[in-house]
Amino acid sequence: MVILYEGGFDAAAPNENRVRFSDDLLSPNTSGLRWGLTAGTQYTFVVTGFNDSEYGAYSFTIGGPGNIIPGPVFNNPVAAVPEPSTWLMLGLGLAAVGFTARRKAAHG
Repeated sequence: MVILYEGGFDAAAPNENRVRFSDDLLSPNTSGLRWGLTAGTQYTFVVTGFNDSEYGAYSFTIGGPGNIIPGPVFNNPVAAVPEPSTWLMLGLGLAAVGFTARRKAAHG
């Protein structure tokens, strides 16, 4: 999927500044946009997949009349978010440590 933003992109507010997006241009495996850009305006293109299994090499092509000045390319993977079961195990482990410490203090 490719998403076009006017200005910057904020992962905390992904719908803000969004101009266009496409998940299928020519085929189910090809995303793209055909959209006129305004000269002097900064745009951000985000290329992403729908889920974690869509990894691998991506290609990105920009073309058209006029000068296109590319900015930096960021390849920053998103940090993993712990599953609810992980938080549950952490909470149970901390409770067990607290219970053990309290029990030792009462007997000691």
